[in-house]
Amino acid sequence: MRHILVEIVCRNCNYHSHIKSHTLVNSQLEPELKERIVQGTMFRYQCPCCHTVIAFIHSFLYHDNEQKLLIGMDLKEQTITALKDQHPDSQLYLVKDPEQLREAVNITADYLRLDAITRLKKQLIKQDASIQKVIYHDYDRENQML
Repeated sequence: MRHILVEIVCRNCNYHSHIKSHTLVNSQLEPELKERIVQGTMFRYQCPCCHTVIAFIHSFLYHDNEQKLLIGMDLKEQTITALKDQHPDSQLYLVKDPEQLREAVNITADYLRLDAITRLKKQLIKQDASIQKVIYHDYDRENQML
């Protein structure tokens, strides 16, 4: 199953609606969906009544076969186990929310390693107590800077 029907209730006007949302994206076959992740619109909905932007989350899998990478969000333990068995040559990276998903897709789009960037972010936070969060934006290849 590649889609689910998500019930959305506007917290502002209480308008109820249902939208079809993707549960699986293959980056090579569906570049337009990859772009929605990068733009931050994949898990956002605008209420047709009051125009409030509503963020939502559900189980989701991003698959980049070229890089042998799976990025899962809000996955059940049995799904994680099955994915590891079905794709033993692929790296499985778990994220908690659409913001982390977007960052992970951006990192892999720049052909950088998720685990290395995650370690680097943790080291930066550990070195400076005033830093609460580090967000990856992009990689400048010309100047070799993150």
